[in-house]
Amino acid sequence: MNISTWANDWFSKKTFWQLNAAFGLAFISLYIFNQNAPHYYVYHLQIALNNLSRTIGFDSTVEGIVLLLILASVLLFLGLRYGNLGQKLKFNLFTIYALLATNVSILSYLSYNEISWSLNIYEQLSAFGFGGLLNVISITCITVAAISFMGTLLWHYVLKPNPKLKTWAQTLLQAKPPINAQTQSHKLGKWLAIAFIIGSVLIALSLYKKEIVHYMRMEKELYSNAQTTDVETPKFNIANWRKAIELTKSALDAEKNKAWTLAVNEWTKLNTNYPYDAGVLARRAESYKQLGQYENARQDLKQAISLGSNDANTLTSYCWTTMLAQHFTSAIDVCERAQKNDPWDYSASLNLGHAYLFNNDLNQANIWYDKAIKQLLNKEDLTAVNNDFTLFKKHKLSATQIDQIQAKLNTKAHAWLSTLAPVNALLKQAEDAENAGDYNKAVSLYQQHIKALQKRIGDQDSQIVPDLMQLTLLQTSIGQYQPAEESFKRMQTLVAQDLGDRHIKMSGVLNDYGFMLVSAERYDEAINTYQKSIQITKLNFGEKHQYMATALSGLGVAYRNVGQLDKAISPARTAVEISLNQLLPDYQALAKRMNNLGLIYDEAGLNQSAEYHLMQALEMTELSVGPNHIDVCQRLHNLGNIMVKTKRYDEAEGMFRRALKIADNTNTPNSIIKTNAILDLAGLLKLIGKTDEATLLYARIKIIEQSS
Repeated sequence: MNISTWANDWFSKKTFWQLNAAFGLAFISLYIFNQNAPHYYVYHLQIALNNLSRTIGFDSTVEGIVLLLILASVLLFLGLRYGNLGQKLKFNLFTIYALLATNVSILSYLSYNEISWSLNIYEQLSAFGFGGLLNVISITCITVAAISFMGTLLWHYVLKPNPKLKTWAQTLLQAKPPINAQTQSHKLGKWLAIAFIIGSVLIALSLYKKEIVHYMRMEKELYSNAQTTDVETPKFNIANWRKAIELTKSALDAEKNKAWTLAVNEWTKLNTNYPYDAGVLARRAESYKQLGQYENARQDLKQAISLGSNDANTLTSYCWTTMLAQHFTSAIDVCERAQKNDPWDYSASLNLGHAYLFNNDLNQANIWYDKAIKQLLNKEDLTAVNNDFTLFKKHKLSATQIDQIQAKLNTKAHAWLSTLAPVNALLKQAEDAENAGDYNKAVSLYQQHIKALQKRIGDQDSQIVPDLMQLTLLQTSIGQYQPAEESFKRMQTLVAQDLGDRHIKMSGVLNDYGFMLVSAERYDEAINTYQKSIQITKLNFGEKHQYMATALSGLGVAYRNVGQLDKAISPARTAVEISLNQLLPDYQALAKRMNNLGLIYDEAGLNQSAEYHLMQALEMTELSVGPNHIDVCQRLHNLGNIMVKTKRYDEAEGMFRRALKIADNTNTPNSIIKTNAILDLAGLLKLIGKTDEATLLYARIKIIEQSS
């Protein structure tokens, strides 16, 4: 066969119809599977396909389902082209045209989705709340075109060849007019049709007036919230995240065993997968420091700071590493920034004292050393202070009067810790009572501890804020909202007076205050509180910091609780996007934020999106804390409710039974978790007719209530 014959054959109509049939069959099969198969299988199929696409070199942004569609289409085409698949499937003209109609509709819809939002008209209309109207019009036109095409095929290949069906269709679609009034009847029918269409539209608009106005407002709000600067972010993939968990465990195990070279290698692998994770860089820097590779550590910390991790912990580590690398002059500036971010941390003040010491400014060094001493909490902190000086001597870092200064610090520290001993004793008793579940006793002991601490450091010193925070979070958890609020107000006053009302510490106080307000169902106040926190965090750390994710997630929860789902989606989604690039040190943070976003989608009626996010939140939680952790119960509860709504009772029953098993086997003082797990399962069993078992479960709830 020469090239011209080959080209003519491959570009023939026959080839076109075979390609069309192959693509149509593949898409329809996948669509039917996606709509009817249990979501569990669809979800894991997508994971397997994404893994396959990366293995064979496809870009990570390519959905695995697209890859499967291409492969299936190729195989079907080969079967049609070189085999007798077409004959076995009994293809005829109607089948071919039906597949063509399907493909035209699919390609039109995909083209619309890819192109429409890049057009200026969509952007302009969306800004005024009319983008959704154009969206409806476009989809309607595509649908009408597909129906018209299918109608034409139906007429030519089904109705017209059959005389009886043809006569019936003609009678149904066009009654024969009187001979003398044919023209008038055509005109009357035309105007009646126009009037019917206009009337139908007006009736529909009047019936759905409220919904249309609400939709326009919601879209305008979502559009305005979405106008944020795009950043390079790797597309989230649960398989990558699972691998990150495994690598993190290997790296942490290496650190525990003091295998620092192995730890560097493991953190490097994780950095390759998550190059924007500042936490990974900070941990690798710690391993570099243990190997004495201070310049490498400095470069990692510098990059972490450039990625937005300019909080006190990273800056303090950078300050310390800079001194060990003997860049003493530049260390002062970094240490000052660290101390300003966290003025309550003894290590930040201590490092600043070290920096001035190595710059031969003994007066400033002593000022900061004295401040650090008053921030020591226990003997472990004093041991860390002495370890600093031991390391200086090991590296032969000389400074004026270094031995005398260390001896002086020890004398002052021992005196300070001896006065703090009774205060620490009260704190230990309070923590023990809280761990034992005796919350009222714990609250009383925390209050005594704070009063004793105030006598040592002064009533107006904001350094008591962390201790107040412990107390208020406990009061919030047991529903003592009024005293908790009084403490929050006091903390805000102390931070404002001591550090300023725009200091980053104020953001932390406001986030916890917002959580308390949500718990107390004071959602409007919570929204205002989270918005203030967001402004302060943006001022200090920018828009992509973990503190911002915390505040945005809380804001989304508050909006969800007041039913403003249009406003809840954007901050909750942004919180997830931030967390995708900042996994360390708290892998659970992303799971919680993913769960919050799934709940918002659930309440908005977007069942598929809700289930997708809740399923990922479940797997992330299992990977983070284990499959039998109590947090898994809540994830199973949320997923089970979605499955009940979609009438997948067998899957829901499996979720609820597993949640109850975890609750039964977990030693937790919170009986509400176990009660909810029993209620979930009992309610479902009653719904599907298993009333005997449901009755037994309800009896268990009464026993739990009586015992508590």
